[in-house]
Formats: sequence, C-alpha cells, structure tokens
Amino acid sequence: MPVCTRCHRNFQNNGALAAHQSRSQVCRYAEEIRNWYLNGKSHRMIAKELDVDAKSVYRYLQSMDLTRNKSQANEMAWNTGRFEGPDPDLTIDDQFAWLVGVLLGDGSVFRATAKEYIVALNVIDAEFVDQFETVLSDIGLVPSRYDTDYMRSARACSKKFYTWWERQTPEDFIRIAEAYPASFVRGIYDSEGGLHYSELNNSFRLSITITEKWILDFIKRVTEESIGHVFYGPNYYYGNNGVGQMYLGKRHQLKDFFEWIDPTITRKGIAYIDEHDIGLQR
Repeated sequence: MPVCTRCHRNFQNNGALAAHQSRSQVCRYAEEIRNWYLNGKSHRMIAKELDVDAKSVYRYLQSMDLTRNKSQANEMAWNTGRFEGPDPDLTIDDQFAWLVGVLLGDGSVFRATAKEYIVALNVIDAEFVDQFETVLSDIGLVPSRYDTDYMRSARACSKKFYTWWERQTPEDFIRIAEAYPASFVRGIYDSEGGLHYSELNNSFRLSITITEKWILDFIKRVTEESIGHVFYGPNYYYGNNGVGQMYLGKRHQLKDFFEWIDPTITRKGIAYIDEHDIGLQR
C-alpha cells in the first residue's frame, strides 16, 4: 500500500496517491502543519496562516493522531501565552468610556476556569454586539463572534485588560465617566436601560436599572448638568443594597436624553418613540 512521503497517509494505489499529491493543499504543507501544531499553534491559526481549509487541517492532524482534547488545547494555549492575548490600548477616549459603561452593565470581564482572561458581551441585539466587537478591535483585541437564533455574543482574550480592570475602583470609573459622560451613560443605557410605551395612557417611560448605587447617582447628576433634566429616583428594591431604578417620562426629556447620548440600540431610542407616538401618527 503506497504511502505519501510528505503527509504519511496511506493510499490504496499509486493513482490515488498521485491525485492526492497534486490536489491536496494540506499535503503540500504537511510538515509545516505538524511542526506548528506540535509547537502550540491551533489548527485554525495554521489554516489562516497557510490560507487553507481549517477542517482539512484538522482532519489531517486527526489522521496522524495528533489532535489535542480541550483540556490539552487549553494547557498548550496557556503555556504558549495565547490566553494572555494582545496588549490593548487603554487610552481613555469616548469609545473606551462607552466600553467601560457596557462592561459595568451587561458585559463582563472574568478569568475562566481554563485560565482564559475574557472580555465578553452576550445580548439579543445584533447592533449592540456589532459595536462591542468593533470597539474591542479598535483597542487592539481580537474578538470572536458567536451568534444563535436567540443570542449574539462577542468575546476576546486579554490578560492585560483583565488585570487593568481588576485594579479599578468606583472612583477610577467615575474619572473615566467624567471625561466622557455621554459615552459612559450610553454604555450603561445600552446595557441596563429600557424604553416602554403604554398604549392606555399614550405615554413613555425610560428606566435604568442596576445594582450599583454610585452609577445611578452619577448618571442622575451628569444628566441634570448636561441637559437640565432630573431622573426620578432612584428607588431601591430588595432593601437599600438591592436593585435600584430611576426613570424619565416626559417626551421632551426623552428626546433630549437620546440626542445627548445617541443610543446604540434602535429600539431604545428616538425611532421607538416615533413608531409608537399616536400624536405623530395622526
């Protein structure tokens, strides 16, 4: 039974071997694939480097009994420094202030059990995750996107960002928010805000609900300072240390608020008011 001298696969006859060697990109790069994989690169990284099909690379490695299970893959990624991720640009600007607001809300920064340092967002709005993914890329991270019928997700690995995040205090976050208040409030509102319409009363109610009292107090203060409107509340549920909520209800307040922060999510902004406002539909 003939054997390919490059990728070491067995073939039934010389014709099949010749056809394989003339057409297979994986065979052409077999030695590089083996060496790179054994030195810590993933099959997807190798496929991207060589511009070949990732599934073909994986099948080849599997045929050589070289593939790693998840535990082995995580250990290899850790040992080669891939879980640390690239160094992010931590310069404070408007999009970084938005990112901080998002991560204090629906987003998360955590160390996974596999020693990964994760920056992530899992929500239902595609436009929200699109913006999150863009900002992660803009600060130098390499996000991965995972979408299902019900949930959109983006995440990136960065030990440096995780380490920076863990060192921040509410006072540090307030300094960032003070520098770019509209962007920070937009990040919180995108994550923890809601806009609801009552057909019975032909009225709207904008609310922000979050556990951290300092965030609600900050947003209430800078909203009044920036556009002159005062949130009602915050009111707290489940005790003084529980969930807090505050809201705006007048149309001109909502429109001024949206013009100030420019929400990322369409269903939480001016378009929602225009769609449901009976007065505008007459």
